[in-house]
Amino acid sequence: MAHILQYYGFHISQMSPAGMVRVRHFEFLCRSHDVEPTVEGFRAFYQLIRNMGFYSFANCGGC
Repeated sequence: MAHILQYYGFHISQMSPAGMVRVRHFEFLCRSHDVEPTVEGFRAFYQLIRNMGFYSFANCGGC
C-alpha cells in the first residue's frame, strides 16, 4: 500500500474505500501465489481514476 501511495503521490485519506480494497486484493492474490506484489505489477492490471475528489483504481483494460 505504501509503495502505491508513494508512486501516485497522494495520501491514504484521499483514497476511496473501493480503491483500498483493490490494492489489498492485489497484494493478497500475489502473496497467495508466492509472487512479490510490485507497483509495476499493479499497474499492469489497474489504472488510477479520480471520482468526486477521491482516488481509486479501475481495471486497466489493456493498458
